[in-house]
Amino acid sequence: MAIITQDYFCPRIGMASEFRVILPETAAGALAEAESTLFLLSPEGESGMNWITSTKIKVICDRYRTAAVLVPCLQGCYTDMALGYPFYQSLRYVREYIQTYMRGIPVGEGEMAVAGVSVGGTAALRWAMEEPELFAAAASFSGMYSPDRPAGGWFTEKRLENLYGDAQNRFSVRDGFTDLCRSTSAKNIYIFSAEGDPDAGRAAEIAESIGAGAVFRTAEGVSGWKTWSDRLADFMDWWKEGTEECH
Repeated sequence: MAIITQDYFCPRIGMASEFRVILPETAAGALAEAESTLFLLSPEGESGMNWITSTKIKVICDRYRTAAVLVPCLQGCYTDMALGYPFYQSLRYVREYIQTYMRGIPVGEGEMAVAGVSVGGTAALRWAMEEPELFAAAASFSGMYSPDRPAGGWFTEKRLENLYGDAQNRFSVRDGFTDLCRSTSAKNIYIFSAEGDPDAGRAAEIAESIGAGAVFRTAEGVSGWKTWSDRLADFMDWWKEGTEECH
């Protein structure tokens, strides 16, 4: 597997950061020219390494001649934090950086897709819906669509406050995302949530809000990296091969 770790300065947040790129290879192990690019966004607090260690991403990149760009999530959760830094803007800047300095990775209109897990899934949909001309497809696996949720687990009250502000503002963030879903012109939106995932009911509502541009898939149990790996492969088949039924 060919991986580039790129250190760069992000003017959106005024600090150094990094991302990783997985490049496609031929059957003989030589680098292949990438024909498309898949941005992969991680769950809360994660660096992105689970995409490498816990999914079939190498097989996907090689099969579809796709470069995968892994942008860390960490504490900012791809949000423009209420109390903190504009990490959502820094996510969007990664594409600008690649377009300027890494010409071999295709990031033009219609050459990209974006997918993510939990908060990464929410950010993936937001990015694709705000800039539908850029993305050929987008996917959210077990998305976290309820910033107004009660504190618990990783999402302590302090983290929720830093990310989304006070209780009233969290409702505004939630409603704003729903309004975006209802008004977007984005197509090829793939939404998955297992029945036991925290925001399963909300995921179905999001898909319904998007309408004809989205497909919604569910399954029994609770999701983990095995599930997300399988769903990523399913999403790529659906995007690249135009399969009518996701499995």
